[in-house]
Amino acid sequence: MLLALTLGLTGSLGHCAGMCSGIVMLLDRALGADGGKAAWARTHAGRILAYSAAGFLAGALGQGLSFLTEELQLIQGAVALYAALLGIYFVLVLLGAAPSPEILFPGLVQRWRAGFRSLTRRRSALLIGFGWGLLPCGLTLTALFTAAISASPIQGALRMAVFGAATLPVLLSVHWLSGRARFGSWPRYGAAAVLALFSLQIGMRGMAAYGFVDHLMLGGLMLW
Repeated sequence: MLLALTLGLTGSLGHCAGMCSGIVMLLDRALGADGGKAAWARTHAGRILAYSAAGFLAGALGQGLSFLTEELQLIQGAVALYAALLGIYFVLVLLGAAPSPEILFPGLVQRWRAGFRSLTRRRSALLIGFGWGLLPCGLTLTALFTAAISASPIQGALRMAVFGAATLPVLLSVHWLSGRARFGSWPRYGAAAVLALFSLQIGMRGMAAYGFVDHLMLGGLMLW
């Protein structure tokens, strides 16, 4: 939960303020000049609902893999190492040293934009928010990584709901941020540092499964 909260708070300053400012302006036109508090509330509720649904599926996938790996230690180690490598990739994305997933799949992004424009014409705030939450986004995919690692559909959904709620402060003030404030790169660096530590921990657990290092216990808690 803490990782999802940190990603939402710090990652949104470094990512959402730039990536979603155009979407917010598009919604201003679709929902009216001021959007209306109720309409904006439904929009963000739909967005967080989409995150939660995706987190539920990611957690279910992680749970299925955990059932498989409980009996197969080597596969468990391989899954942990793969998750660590995926985490390192998203660290590089946050640092700007690797292309973000939404850039790697331009066709998917274009189809999403066409569908999103169709939703805005219908002026259904909840559906618009749900479509917004399905935007191919590197930061959201990073959060889904934490949901999958939870190995629980409920935990995965809760983590994504926390992530979505944590992005609200920036998204609600994105116009003010884009016009009056410059935060530099430190929020993105903070999110990358948290994810790097998490990737190190899960990578060490994978190496321990192969016997390369010893498991580290902190009382009754296995760190790796």
